Amino acid sequence: MRYLEVHHLKQKGFKVAAIAWKLCISRNTVYRNLAKTPDNKKVEQNSTTELCPTSYCNFKP
Repeated sequence: MRYLEVHHLKQKGFKVAAIAWKLCISRNTVYRNLAKTPDNKKVEQNSTTELCPTSYCNFKP
């Protein structure tokens, strides 16, 4: 679930740009997920995290 991944990485100290790069999503998507609370998030039951096909996904801040 992308919402949980974004919040988990943010708690670990990742910056928004690093989260976006690691999850292969836009910074705007990261900001939208960070603005959500557990009450208003949409949980996709069949959501899977696709890994970025590039070697950049091994990015560490």
